[in-house]
Amino acid sequence: MNGGLQSTNKRKISTVWDRFVKHRGENGEVWATCKYCKKTYRAESKRGTSNLHKHLKKMFAKQTGRSRAANFG
Repeated sequence: MNGGLQSTNKRKISTVWDRFVKHRGENGEVWATCKYCKKTYRAESKRGTSNLHKHLKKMFAKQTGRSRAANFG
């Protein structure tokens, strides 16, 4: 397993983006919106994707009643 990353020629892109939509706010900030619950998070590249991964794991655990969320890596 590669830690949830896809390799490209320029940089590694997290697979978390399969479950979020990236868009720009009114002031030019970059935001990510969850495709499942529509919750939004700041998503500038300097912030990383840890918060997005945590959201998916937490959401998955709530929906299934499980404490682990292996499917949302």
